[in-house]
Amino acid sequence: MGRAGAVIDMRFGDTDAEAFIGEWRQQVKRMLDAVGWGTEQICVRRYADGASLAITAPIDALYAATDINDWAWQATRS
Repeated sequence: MGRAGAVIDMRFGDTDAEAFIGEWRQQVKRMLDAVGWGTEQICVRRYADGASLAITAPIDALYAATDINDWAWQATRS
């Protein structure tokens, strides 16, 4: 990810990591498309017991990007 964006770091614990990441990607893509940011990047960096879930965003809209990422994370947890 070579641009500005928003990131959530999480631990998976007993959660199926691959299933969670796949669902999060779908949710975040849906919201990015809804706000007209369909060309932004979706990035995942895995580590031993968790991952960083990130999206790129326009530099002047980082708070909105954080809200989108938070929403996608919450929607995936539901």
